Amino acid sequence: MLLTACAQAPTLGAFKRPRRLLLAAVVIAAAFALAGAAPQHADAYVYWGNFSGHAVGRANLDGSAANGSFVPGTTPAVAVAVDGTHIYWANGGVNTVGTQIGRANLDGSDPQPAFIRTDNAVDAVAVDGRHVYWADSGALEIGRANLDGTDVVQRLVHTVDTPHGVAVDGSHLYRATLNGAVGRASLDGSDVDPAFIQLPDGGNLGVGVGGGHVYFTNDTSIGRANLDGSGVDPGFIDTGGFPRAIAVGGGHVYWSSDLNGAVGRANLDGSDVRPVLGALTGKGASGVAVDDLASGALTASPAAVGFPGAQPLGLLSAPTQVTVTNGRYGAIGLGHATVVGDADDFLISSDRCSGMTLWLGDSCTIGVRFGASAGGARVATLSVAGNAGAGPLTVPLSGTGGGAVPVEGPTGGVGPAGAAGPAGAAGPAGAVGPAGTVALVTCRAVTRTVTKKVHGKRRRTKTTAQSCSARAEHGPVTFTAAGRPVRASLTRDGAVWASGTAMRASGRRTVLLLTGRRALTRGSYVLRLTVGRRTTRSAVTVK
Repeated sequence: MLLTACAQAPTLGAFKRPRRLLLAAVVIAAAFALAGAAPQHADAYVYWGNFSGHAVGRANLDGSAANGSFVPGTTPAVAVAVDGTHIYWANGGVNTVGTQIGRANLDGSDPQPAFIRTDNAVDAVAVDGRHVYWADSGALEIGRANLDGTDVVQRLVHTVDTPHGVAVDGSHLYRATLNGAVGRASLDGSDVDPAFIQLPDGGNLGVGVGGGHVYFTNDTSIGRANLDGSGVDPGFIDTGGFPRAIAVGGGHVYWSSDLNGAVGRANLDGSDVRPVLGALTGKGASGVAVDDLASGALTASPAAVGFPGAQPLGLLSAPTQVTVTNGRYGAIGLGHATVVGDADDFLISSDRCSGMTLWLGDSCTIGVRFGASAGGARVATLSVAGNAGAGPLTVPLSGTGGGAVPVEGPTGGVGPAGAAGPAGAAGPAGAVGPAGTVALVTCRAVTRTVTKKVHGKRRRTKTTAQSCSARAEHGPVTFTAAGRPVRASLTRDGAVWASGTAMRASGRRTVLLLTGRRALTRGSYVLRLTVGRRTTRSAVTVK
């Protein structure tokens, strides 16, 4: 299903078009990038905002069976969008403060005109599998809310020019602006590029994405560019009028016309241009959206499961996981997973899909095992039901039954225990390990004289610092010292390499005896001396 969005246009005089009371809407198609025409179903429709009739209209994709008051209202419908379960539209006119976004079921029931209230005038609405987006021309912002109307964010993206269209695909948010540029941002509002596609002429009011391209209005034509913004063709489709709204779906581009209030259509390659689709003329179209319910929305990986080799009768194979993915916008509710065909030979061993609801890009898994009930080829089909025309999804299953498993005889009894053997001789004593490494660290006080200028006069000051040296010893070290013991440690890179005590010896020397916790190597260490709560640190070099 291709989801669409609509946007309301600004004053028409800026584009050298006839002034009209009609507030045209720019419709944005939020298309899952599918190339070529998609299969259509009897319940696929094109929708439009009936500005003059204060309603949302609906017709078949060829324009037949038009109903201009499918969802009646009390204010002009200036924007419209659809997903797999609901219709969304904007109420009110240009610069109407507090414009509301309405919602109804796809069959037109349960209309809620004030489903989401915004701060300013809504010119466009778009929807994907998780959020509703809108273009706020009064505040120059793109807003967003959850599909249930909660978590309203009025300023997801701020624009420097008036936004008049918004569209979404699986990774980006597109917007049409009055200055003739198509902007783009990530779905979370980051990575804003205000001129992703720059057009030679102004008047860009609509943008849509689908079929591997970005489509946009360009004065009297519909232009097209690649998804990366390259290959810009401003006059791709000559609509013969003034296109205002764009929707992409079902292998076609749809647009609403400011010239006659009609809905037009052309193929995605620009051929078979129909400025008026069926009888959809003079309908007051101010926006257009497409719900084509394209088949193939549910996909399976692998698409078919074949169990290799001949499976012995009476034994089950290892499970194979089948991943089911929703590849379209809107929610798809899954029914029960079943096996049809040789159902006795294929077992659903795990099912994380039945009863689940999958949004765009969501997946679930089903485990299948093969246990042949007879020899030879065995075939069946895994079937997963889905709503909204999305199912059932079928996955072929195949395997080959082999022969019966040979029957083994009963296990023999346990024999008597053997006699105990003689005790073994004691082994030789192990070698004595090497003596532990210790570090002998000697520190002495060094007095230095420093000359400084203070108020123009030279003054000499003396500073005293500890100068320490250390060496690794592989045997006991003794010395005679006096004074109060000091806790000492030798650290490097945050690890303690040795620890022990320090004693002041004769003169102004301090001698330390440290027991190594790991083998000391040459290099620089930090000596920490602690007396009570006071700790001093000195640089020490082991040579």
